[in-house]
Order: sequence, then C-alpha cells, then structure tokens
Amino acid sequence: MASYCAYQERCLQEVNLKLFEYKLTEEENNWIIEELVKENFIDELRFTRNFCRGKFIYKKWGRNKIRFALKRKGITDTYIIKGLNEIAEEDYLKTLEELLAKKKKALGEIEPFALQKKLYAYAVNKGYEAELVHTFIG
Repeated sequence: MASYCAYQERCLQEVNLKLFEYKLTEEENNWIIEELVKENFIDELRFTRNFCRGKFIYKKWGRNKIRFALKRKGITDTYIIKGLNEIAEEDYLKTLEELLAKKKKALGEIEPFALQKKLYAYAVNKGYEAELVHTFIG
C-alpha cells in the first residue's frame, strides 16, 4: 500500500477502496491506514491542495467542479477551502477568459444570443461560478 500511495497522491477514501479489494479484516485495514498516515503516505490536506492545483491547471476546472469532486472523495470542507485557496484569483479569472475566448472562436459565427447561451453553459459545466461567467459574457 505504501507504493500505491507513493506512486500518486491518494486520499483516505481511495486507500480504503483499494484495501477493500484485498478482503482484509477491519482491524488490518485500520492498522495499515494508521501506518500510512504515520509514515506520511496519506495526507488529506496535501492531497486536496495537489488535486485543486492539478485540476485547475491541467483540466481548467472551475472551483465548483473541483469542490464537488473533492466532496465525492470524502474530503472535509475545511480542507476543500484550503485547497481552493491554492488557486490564485488572477490566474482563475485569466483562465476563464481564455477558455471563453477559445470556445467562442471554436463556435464561429452564430447568432449573438445563442453564442452567449453556449458560452455560459460551457463555462458553468466546467465548474465556474454562474455570476462570474455572466460578468465575462455580459
């Protein structure tokens, strides 16, 4: 399990799911998890921060989508807030602007109202806040 955690940053839920595959007793699972935490192979805050940075930088996800994905992994709200704080506001706004410009170019010449609707749906689906998207599309 140490090599599983060392290969890629893992959260507690992912490790529990992997341990479940081995059909170990609850005591064995708890012992393994305690050791992994003690040896710093599992760190929920470190996982959350890396997850937030990675999904934002590489997949261009917005805060809402990242928050939802972390909640599904069982990460606490406190850690989610700390992880999302890793995303600089300036970078966040710049990325949203670039995403909208790229999508607008890809859509080509269409009726202005339809263009706004498609851009709005695209950005919100990527996890950006509706109010923020509305200010950019305007």
